[in-house]
Amino acid sequence: LYFGVTPALVLFWPFVAVTGRYLFHNQAVAIFCAAGFVLGAALLIGIRRRYFPRVGTGRLVMGVLAIGLATGVPIMLRRPDVWEVPIACAQALTFLAFAAIWRALHAAKSRDLWLALASAAYGLALGARPSLAFGAVILLVPLTQAWKTPSSGERRRGMARLRSLIAAIVPIAAIGIALLAYNHARFGKPLEF
Repeated sequence: LYFGVTPALVLFWPFVAVTGRYLFHNQAVAIFCAAGFVLGAALLIGIRRRYFPRVGTGRLVMGVLAIGLATGVPIMLRRPDVWEVPIACAQALTFLAFAAIWRALHAAKSRDLWLALASAAYGLALGARPSLAFGAVILLVPLTQAWKTPSSGERRRGMARLRSLIAAIVPIAAIGIALLAYNHARFGKPLEF
């Protein structure tokens, strides 16, 4: 909990609830790094499949290796402890947000569901690393696309826009408010992290 409540909420507490035993910091860092790597690799493979199908397998492998090795992951895995837990957690949740945004951009029927998942994932990432706050603008990409997508009838279009706006804002706002309340209860100041 020292550097963010999110790792406790999404991994430590559920692990204890399911297994009855505690998870060590190094194990948590490995789990978060593995999840981030898998999500990042899957996203890269999806991008290649949709937009760059002629890119060779060798270059794809190099890209996947870069996701795993050209980031801070090897450094975090070398000495995983208290500091690395929220960093690895935020990285995994950011990759989850990116993957959900990718799905929101390409799944017209379930766009709002994917957009809500992206918003929630990014909100949880902020609970681990508040310094990621400015990156929340990434949620505007699928929201902008949703607003530009034509639908039949002006009323239906207005409702579709409202649903997309709610999906993008409500999860991250609710998590942000809960985080501010937690900070106020713990430190006496909502903006004290």
